[in-house]
Amino acid sequence: VRRSEALAYSRSTGSPSTNQRICIAGHRVEATEAVIYDDDGGTDTLPITYRQDGAGGVFATVNLLGSALSVDDGMTYSVKWSGDGGALVDEGQTLTGAGHLISYLLRAARLPVDFARLAGARAGLDAYAVGGTIQEPVGALAYIGDALASVLPFTLTSGPQGWWPWPWPISPRRSEAVAEINPERGDVVRASELSLDSGAVVNDLTLAYGYDMATGEPTRTAAAGGLDSTAPLGECINSQARYGVRSESLESVVLEAPGAAARAITARLLALAEPRARVSYDLATSYGWLRPRQIVVVSDADVGAYGVAVVDKLTLSEVGLTAELLILTPTGEP
Repeated sequence: VRRSEALAYSRSTGSPSTNQRICIAGHRVEATEAVIYDDDGGTDTLPITYRQDGAGGVFATVNLLGSALSVDDGMTYSVKWSGDGGALVDEGQTLTGAGHLISYLLRAARLPVDFARLAGARAGLDAYAVGGTIQEPVGALAYIGDALASVLPFTLTSGPQGWWPWPWPISPRRSEAVAEINPERGDVVRASELSLDSGAVVNDLTLAYGYDMATGEPTRTAAAGGLDSTAPLGECINSQARYGVRSESLESVVLEAPGAAARAITARLLALAEPRARVSYDLATSYGWLRPRQIVVVSDADVGAYGVAVVDKLTLSEVGLTAELLILTPTGEP
């Protein structure tokens, strides 16, 4: 699979020509050579050297002089790397995990980062191996949202300390809760009725991945769902029996490993196969320390709301705070 586009940037005009260079990466790489293709079907394996750009950075380049290729106006070039040879090295490590990529992008963009929460989320997100290339200027937050959060089970969140990726709690435990929301205590008043978010149910998912720069198309497909799927999940089978088939098709430009793709669609289906219950509460000022994405326990006998929930939204109210909760694991009893 051709992973990145190479950019022609230098061609000497003397006779004989001394260089016909193309840029193959905007950073140092571990590989010592790369396979280059042009859009006429030509290919060659060439050694990598480095040059310095106008901002003092280092970029990887190859010289087409004397090879089967040449620098021609209008020609498109692409690079095929062996293994992780073309990957960015950051913090002394090859950047191959989604959590590491998110960390690098937030730091490179000089955005405020909640490093404590980032560290907690990064290990889990690094289980999703990523590969790809950024070919043009793009905002870090937009790229994280469009390329990563659109297929991986996390939400990019900001707080008082900065940005961090919040991994979806697929099976949260009561022991993770930081507070109990119970109207009988007197410092909590229910502000809405309990409602089911059934419109967001997904129980059949197809993911196209393994993006090929040369064709502009993904090269692989992973799927999971109900009994008719090649990878049936019990949660999806039950969901389809209750709500019918709710399908979703996604495409990823960063996932390339079959294992990472399978984990991504499984986690997404486990989170979305059943509707979540939503309910809002007005909280006293004593809850002012509460933050979005924290886990709480709900105990509300009047509407039968029991279970582990996440604080989805917080807004100021006349009495203090209004918290909108998403119940993740309803228990049906105290």
